[in-house]
Amino acid sequence: MLPVMSESKVDVAQLQKRTPTAWSALLQNEPGLDNVMVTAVSAKPIRTRDHQQSIGHVSRYLVSLANQSDPINLLAKYTNRQEVAFYRLLADLLPHLAPKCWYAHVFADEGWLVLDDVPDHIQPEKWSP
Repeated sequence: MLPVMSESKVDVAQLQKRTPTAWSALLQNEPGLDNVMVTAVSAKPIRTRDHQQSIGHVSRYLVSLANQSDPINLLAKYTNRQEVAFYRLLADLLPHLAPKCWYAHVFADEGWLVLDDVPDHIQPEKWSP
């Protein structure tokens, strides 16, 4: 049987509004992080390598934590139901190939994910053998 990511009780709208209490609740879902406290959240759109265009559906979130000097970086993206299903059902089986998914939400035919940052991300149109 495949592992299934449990549905989070965190409100997607509060995460998208960058509410620190919502981000604290999200991180506290992870074992060992039950005392983490988010103090601030900012977001920056991810741009293409030539910095000409924004990748409109992906943002880098900088999450500041109490008693920590540097923020942690997470990615959030609007996506489709299929990608959300991948992260809910399969990504844990591929820990070295897929970034950790902190949050997966589906609404209608769309979804929203919060993932570990992938610093050297290369868009698929740039892939080569």
